[in-house]
Amino acid sequence: MKKIVKLLSISVVALFAACTSDMDYNAGYVSSIEELYAPSEGYYLELVSGSTAATTFSWSPANVSDGYAPMYELVFFKDAAGKEEIARVNAGTATSVVVPHKTINKIMNATGTEPEAIGTLYWSAVASRSVVESVTMPKVRALDVKRLKGFKVAPERLYLTGSATEAGAAIENAMPFSVFEDGEIFEIFTQLSSGDFNITDGTDASARRFNISGGLISEENSSPISSSYNGVYRIRIDMATCAATIDKIENMRWVMCIQKNVLCPMAYQGNGVWYGEGFETNFNSGWNDDRYFFRAELNGQTIKIGNNKMDFGGAPSDQPSYTWNVYFTEEGNPDWDYSFKAISAYHGSVGMHVNVKLVMNASAEYYHTIDYTDLE
Repeated sequence: MKKIVKLLSISVVALFAACTSDMDYNAGYVSSIEELYAPSEGYYLELVSGSTAATTFSWSPANVSDGYAPMYELVFFKDAAGKEEIARVNAGTATSVVVPHKTINKIMNATGTEPEAIGTLYWSAVASRSVVESVTMPKVRALDVKRLKGFKVAPERLYLTGSATEAGAAIENAMPFSVFEDGEIFEIFTQLSSGDFNITDGTDASARRFNISGGLISEENSSPISSSYNGVYRIRIDMATCAATIDKIENMRWVMCIQKNVLCPMAYQGNGVWYGEGFETNFNSGWNDDRYFFRAELNGQTIKIGNNKMDFGGAPSDQPSYTWNVYFTEEGNPDWDYSFKAISAYHGSVGMHVNVKLVMNASAEYYHTIDYTDLE
């Protein structure tokens, strides 16, 4: 017993020794990072627009006097002296971090380098533990970067117009794109047919016009895009990289998780809206369930449109209609992850009916409405 008491006393003394007189925790000394590993000094990096394009930055580990793992940040500077910091990227406890070219391109904008031009970016790394940061960091390393193609003045809004579109050739009727990620991503779901179309930044004759060619959007070639498209498409544009895709959407379906092979096809109504009427439920397959989501074929690839939570939680209370936001998500494993739930009255139901509307346009955040017609 005396031995135990003695050890306890030592622990209490050590605890107070780790605190300052005003009881602030002292995380301990953090050593500097000794060496930067990659990229090498003066490395030439030509950014590419692919969604997976990225570069790895790495450095040697630091030490902390309290024995815990330090946290690391990659630090970018505008100048060779390392005085004008312009960005940081959190690496967690790892001594390397993978930075997307899209992010590097945005950082290069802060250096004043024009799109498609070559400029110099400087980088280093810093370690920290709690609120204590290493006093010094390795000498900054130069990185010569060729920026992505882009716009000196990027548009704040985009619209779709032309004889091949749902809205027709009158520019005042042009259809707006939805905007995501602080104005970098533009997206529209729409029907295209024969004719031509343009992408504009406004709805009058003074609007700038853009063309899509070779997977890129540009203003240099602003002539109308000749359309051989026939169907419903998602047009998605990344202004940070000028990447543009036009993907055909087929087989939009409402899916009950427990009966995922039961087809409940939804009909396209126009303006990014799909509707399904009188779907018959079968939330029973030897056991009762209530979960559902949406599934579509996007350019031959199956995608899931569902909830942004893995677990929806409890079933909604019994009401004749509900509206929920929808999100593009991975299919999930098992299939019922990231799904929605039907109301309690429909749990395990067979032969009851629902009407479902899916709305993905610029009028609001993407959402769906489900009407429980047997409850009305």
